Amino acid sequence: MRLVLRAFITSVGIVLLLSVKSYADIAVIVSQNSPLTSATTDEISALFLAKTNRLKGVHLKPIDILSGEKIRNTFYKAVTKKSPMQMKAYWSRLIFTGKGIPPSIAESAEDVIDMIIEEPNQIGYIDIKDVNSDVKVILTAP
Repeated sequence: MRLVLRAFITSVGIVLLLSVKSYADIAVIVSQNSPLTSATTDEISALFLAKTNRLKGVHLKPIDILSGEKIRNTFYKAVTKKSPMQMKAYWSRLIFTGKGIPPSIAESAEDVIDMIIEEPNQIGYIDIKDVNSDVKVILTAP
């Protein structure tokens, strides 16, 4: 019985570990032609919270993933330290007061990349496994 219980606990632990790893690395991306080569978490947070629209002198427009997506929640927790509910309240307040415009919305990593290719002054985030040669990674967030 103990052996079966230990095997079960080990299996559950492995499943939990694998599910956490599915979005363990998020790549913050810009156009391949962007002069940017790196960014800090604080700089990216400021961009995605509409506290600034520039990063190292480069004007950027953030792109978000659809609300409710796991990668979006992971990104905001890692970069802004805010939960999905806190982000919703944050944007409601900024929109109501006229102090901010939320990021453009993409449905998938492919859409984020396509939007950045079409308009190179945009910045987005995707799972690191979806990065291709059309974009440049300037930050990896756990």
